[in-house]
Amino acid sequence: MKRQASKANASRKIVAAPAIRIIGSWPTSVCAAALAALVVLMFGDVLFQNSIVLSRGDTDIAQQFLAWRDFGFSELKRGHLPLWNPYLFSGMPFVGGFQSAMLYPLNVVHLLMPAGAAINWAIAWHIYLLGLFTFLWARRLGLHSLPCVLAGCLSMFGGATFLHVFAGHLPNILSMAWAPLVFLCIETLFDRPKPAWLLVGTGAVAMQILAGHPQYVFYTGIAAAIYAACLVPGSRHRVYGVAGVVAMYIGASALSAAQLTAGIAAAAESLRSQPVAYRFAAALSFPPENLATLMVPGFFGDMVSAPYWGRWYLWETSVFISTTAVVLAAYGAVAGKRTVRNSALVASAVLFVLALGGNTPLFKVLYAVVPGFDAFRGTTKFMFLAMLFVAMLSGAGLDAIVRNVKASKGLTLGVVGLAVAMGFGGMLMLSSPDGVPGWSSLVTAIKNTSESLTPNVYNGAGFLQRSAHDAGAALIAATLTLGLLAGALFSLRWTRLSVYAIVALSLFEVFAYARLSRPTFEAAAIHKPEIDRLAAFPGIDDVRVLTLTDPNTLLASRLHGLWGYDPGVSLRYAQFMAFTQGTDPDAVTQDLTFSRPHRLYDMLRLKYIVGQTPEGNTRTVERPSPMPRATLIYDYRVISRRDDIFAALGSEQFDPRSTVVLESTPAVSPSRPEHDESRALRVVDESPGRYVVDADVTSPAILLLTDGYSRDWRARANDGSGRSYQVLPANYVVMAIPIAAGHHSIRMEYIPRGWSVGVFISVLSLIVFLGATVWCWRMEFRESD
Repeated sequence: MKRQASKANASRKIVAAPAIRIIGSWPTSVCAAALAALVVLMFGDVLFQNSIVLSRGDTDIAQQFLAWRDFGFSELKRGHLPLWNPYLFSGMPFVGGFQSAMLYPLNVVHLLMPAGAAINWAIAWHIYLLGLFTFLWARRLGLHSLPCVLAGCLSMFGGATFLHVFAGHLPNILSMAWAPLVFLCIETLFDRPKPAWLLVGTGAVAMQILAGHPQYVFYTGIAAAIYAACLVPGSRHRVYGVAGVVAMYIGASALSAAQLTAGIAAAAESLRSQPVAYRFAAALSFPPENLATLMVPGFFGDMVSAPYWGRWYLWETSVFISTTAVVLAAYGAVAGKRTVRNSALVASAVLFVLALGGNTPLFKVLYAVVPGFDAFRGTTKFMFLAMLFVAMLSGAGLDAIVRNVKASKGLTLGVVGLAVAMGFGGMLMLSSPDGVPGWSSLVTAIKNTSESLTPNVYNGAGFLQRSAHDAGAALIAATLTLGLLAGALFSLRWTRLSVYAIVALSLFEVFAYARLSRPTFEAAAIHKPEIDRLAAFPGIDDVRVLTLTDPNTLLASRLHGLWGYDPGVSLRYAQFMAFTQGTDPDAVTQDLTFSRPHRLYDMLRLKYIVGQTPEGNTRTVERPSPMPRATLIYDYRVISRRDDIFAALGSEQFDPRSTVVLESTPAVSPSRPEHDESRALRVVDESPGRYVVDADVTSPAILLLTDGYSRDWRARANDGSGRSYQVLPANYVVMAIPIAAGHHSIRMEYIPRGWSVGVFISVLSLIVFLGATVWCWRMEFRESD
């Protein structure tokens, strides 16, 4: 009997060997081409269109990034790097806002084609890079080619990644792409440290910093530390590995110093300059019940055929990677390569706990103790990183099937059992008017959290029955998938080519889900007719507009706006606007509802308000008396405390045309002249963040500039003498320059603190980096000889 079993095993190995060679011997170029083909299949219809843009028309690309990219790179084409954006919030930093991503090398595509087409290419290219880097990471871990390709596809099209395309989260996608390359370099540094991999890792982190989403940089850094800690016990090069990871981040900071200095300068004055409230930081924590979306993506609705009624946004809380991939991940956690499964299990588990955020007591500790956790909201973003490790477990599970003669009987039986359970639950939900027992309680519990962002959906007629039936149908679809998977696993007894059926099933699931979640909109839709009509009004460049819907779209028409939507808004400005709307300045966020115009908006040059009538029609209201861009003031008061300043500004007797509130004594004391000198002022724009003010005065005065204040505005004589002027905050949010009697030609420039030093460090670091890269290449070339 033993001899017969031995012969049977030998024959299985003989049959399996050719299949393993077929499955496991694909060259990297073929695998990369396969991933590229899938990306082209996903995005090919929009890559050569200038009028259609990826994402839904009411999300971030339409409301922000399309206009931002058009503005930023239009200025760059004219030879200006726009450090300042004058069109939102009465002016705000642009390059320093990170999300502009003006220094990100791959954004060079915006110089070659219209903004909409460039965004489509950027999304497609970075989705591909994400998959390619995940594939290379899996290959470095020793998995066969097919499992590596599967892991790459899961990272590209899974819900934790791809729904950000739906939401128009452009900087998110660009930053995400570099995370698996960071993990690949960490793995290599601990396994076989080489200078070349240190350079690659440094470049990957630098690219992630420049891509425009600091939160993903911060969270990826935490994930990198967790992964490195998992690798330390089993590595012979643990000292080199730890030192290499630290060196990667130091080197990346040097390479991206220009962006970091501009960003730090902007952040020091923005809403994020102080810790956000705990409730705000805990918002968008991952809801535990959304683990159901791992296998059943439409359990709480899908935003396409049924509204999403779960907590927060589905694009932040969906973790779908296909029913098949979840089964493979579970198998990989048990039977996969030990070196892969151990680190992937620990890393994914820790990252999942971090993603739960405010749903666990741990977050309160992290918020209070760990710098950074009090600066962001949305810990659910950790799930993207966790799902990269889950994708690696799925690859490990498929790899175990490829390596073994046949799949475990326990795996097949487990899939059958899971299919029976899910099928029974699905049929029960479809047959019962209100779903399974407890369904109503689940819906009520989610509704009562106040974390659903579509509260009206619960009040719809028949919602409880409809939501139960939708979830039941989704469960039945997962059941059918599990049935097909069980059949493929069972057929492995006769043919190893069934492995391809397993992969095809998983790819079909995740690709179809992504394709159905890939909307587009017309690029021209960001131009609102009522806003474009305003753009033709005489003198519009000297006044501001407040639109009560989509304030960021003013940038598309190059209109100066009173408000916007971005966390980069100045803290001073946000507090002032909260004061004018009667809300608490200490609790302000970038979300502010305008209920009334305030007379102080004259000081901000507000001329037009665009809103809607109760019937839904657009209405434009013209205000009669905005102040000019530059005014001479001769009366001032010095008040240092914010609330006292607001009290003074709120007085009915305060007139910003004749009196200014300063926070320190001016270098020049003004005195009123015998006649009006306002005609002696002239303002000439040169580029965003740079203009010249000419003034001829017969007596000292305060030159009031009704642009948003920043401590990084510089005022110098325009005659080349280098003489500087004092720039003071005036009326809390605008600028004042004390000037003596005589002629003045003042050049105003916004230059972030440390900008010149940051540029120097970046240039020097880039030279060193390129030199080291050439040296490593030459050394590798010599070794190959």
